[in-house]
This record gives sequence, C-alpha cells and structure tokens, in this order.
Amino acid sequence: MQETNGVEHFSLHVKKHQRNRKSVNENLVVFYLPQGIKRLENYALGGYSALEQIVLPVSLETIGNKVFENCASLESITLPTGIKEIGDFPFYGCSQLEEINCEGTYFEDSQGILYSTKENTLVAYPVGSTQTKFNVPKWVENIRKGAFASSVFLQELHMPDGLKTFGDSAFADCFRLSVVDIPGSVAYFGAASFVQDTSLMTVKVHEGVKEIGESSFVNCFELNQVSLPSTVEKIGDYAFYGCASIERFINNAVVPQNLRPHTFPKKFNGAGLGNLIVKEEAVESYKKSAVWNRFNTVSGK
Repeated sequence: MQETNGVEHFSLHVKKHQRNRKSVNENLVVFYLPQGIKRLENYALGGYSALEQIVLPVSLETIGNKVFENCASLESITLPTGIKEIGDFPFYGCSQLEEINCEGTYFEDSQGILYSTKENTLVAYPVGSTQTKFNVPKWVENIRKGAFASSVFLQELHMPDGLKTFGDSAFADCFRLSVVDIPGSVAYFGAASFVQDTSLMTVKVHEGVKEIGESSFVNCFELNQVSLPSTVEKIGDYAFYGCASIERFINNAVVPQNLRPHTFPKKFNGAGLGNLIVKEEAVESYKKSAVWNRFNTVSGK
C-alpha cells in the first residue's frame, strides 16, 4: 500500500514478465482489502486464478483497468456503494463470474449486470454467466470497452434501437457468440469490437451505421454471411482480416468504399472469398475496385 497526496492506493501487480508474488500466496482463496483504500491500481489483483472471494472496503472509490483480470475462480463480487470510477476490462477472463453486485450513486446492478444509469451505459457483463441469450435493455445508449469481452456462454446478443456506441473490444473473445445484429442508431463502433469471436457466423448491420471500426471482425474464422447498409462510408483496416470463410457479402453502398490492403484476407492457394452482392448499377465499379476484387464473384441485385 502506498500513500500519494493523501490518497491511498493498493496494488499487488508488477510489470509483465517481472512478477514476484512471494509476498502474496498465489493460491489465495479469500482476500480482504483493508479499510482506507480508495483506489485499486491497474491490474491490482490480475491473474490470481485461485481467488474465490474478494472483499472490498467501503472506502474504495476507484477501480483501475483490468483490476480483476483472469481471476478465474471468482464467482461473484460486491462493489462498495461509494465507487465513482471503474476502468476498462475490469473482469476480463473471470470465467466463473456470474454476478456483479452494486447499489451505489454512480453504478448499480440489475440481475448481476453492472450499469451506470446516469450515463445510460452498460459497464460490465459477468462473463461467466450461463445465459446463452441476452437482450441489452432498451434504455442503454452506450456499451463500455470490453463490457462483454471473454464471455463464456453467450451465443446471441440483441441490441436495442437507440444504442449509440459500443467501445473497443466490447464483444471480443466471445468464442460462442454466433449471431450479431447491429442497429442503425450505432453510427460508429469501436476497434476490435468482435475480434476472435471464433463461432460468429452471421453479421447484419442496419441502415444508419456509417463506419466499421478497425479490426472489428479479425479472426472470426466461421463468419460466412455479412450484410452492410448503404450508409457505411468507411471500413477500417483489418476489419475482416482472417475471415476466410465468407461466402455471401452484401454491400448496399453504391460507391465502393476505399479499402486498405489488409481489410480482407488475401487469396490462399488461388481461392478467394465467396460472392459479393451489390446494387446492380454498382457491379462494374466493384469489379474494378482494389481489394473488393478478392471476391470470387460480384453480382447485382
């Protein structure tokens, strides 16, 4: 524990490749943080895979990034009512975490899912939840970075009309997620949003979305059907890199988006992607467009 300008901080974490945990038993099952602690530093308890229970003091106000990362035995956690700030990816890799409890001024839970109701934001989904389907509440306008990342059982996710943003890696490493339907109210979504969702097969993006974030679907190996609206003006670099199973890609934009070379995977042993389907009047433009011509066929509708 250290004191800086009167604010007490706590961290058990040291830099990667330089960890020395002799002071704390790696097989620790229950951990009580002392009263007076106001801040948990980034990665403070990350990697303590045997921890089943963490008791946080009422004095705690701030939780840094990835504080509980890979606490794989943690099944539930209760956050103090005075919590004011929570960093990104706080529960990444907590594969048995089924509920996050909090009834505070800034954050509160509903059915074990953590929200900031003042900001209409879903902050963190318990990644060990056994639910296979989840409907994001209609009042939610924002989904935080990494909010669903590493969810173990989630297969279907339904987002409401009115959702405005979801942050970087919001749904990354959800290896059972298979269907994604993105409402048109999301004008832009963050980088690496669905990276390495290895069971993802179908993506539909609705009219209104303007930009597909960089690396959004990298290594979604099973992705075979994609539908983009006419409103998409930009597709980020590496957006579909590693998605070599695409069979049907619908792009409703009349003017082909300018793509960087790594947006789609390159041809492998002469085999390209499947069928690109565009507006009839746009067929020739797509055939002549760099990167788009990696599809085996371009047809009109």
